[in-house]
Amino acid sequence: MKASRLAALIVILAALASLAVSTLSFASPDDLLLNGGFEEGTVPWQAYSGTLDRTTDPDFIRNGSFAANFSTTTLEANIRQVVQVQPGATYNLSGWAIKNDENIEDIFFRISFVGGLQSYASTTLTGNCNEYRHLGVSASAPPGVNSAKLDIFLCLGG
Repeated sequence: MKASRLAALIVILAALASLAVSTLSFASPDDLLLNGGFEEGTVPWQAYSGTLDRTTDPDFIRNGSFAANFSTTTLEANIRQVVQVQPGATYNLSGWAIKNDENIEDIFFRISFVGGLQSYASTTLTGNCNEYRHLGVSASAPPGVNSAKLDIFLCLGG
């Protein structure tokens, strides 16, 4: 991958992760998601097939003082947080993303219940735009599960 393309992806991904996940509700006003705005660093988020840190660049901060900076050179990468859930409860994962690079094919959110075979994905961002757009997905935890994986996916064009 050319250095300029990688630099562009790093910048775009900083915008993606800037409050990319802002709400995970659990049948109450309490937010189960920890550090959704990346104000406390990157913990408890984990990066898969990429590098996660944070930026103070005001061009990529939607709210607060920081944004995540997630970079990758692979075709698919994600950041993940695992939260505790209760069977039968409905959960909403939502947030904001910017897709303004033609090298990025898809950005979407996914809820996968650990121990269950079900996963639910948001719609993907289509078309390039320099403004934040909302993504969200809702799902009910199936019987017998007690945790969910919350993922933000970034897929590059081949």
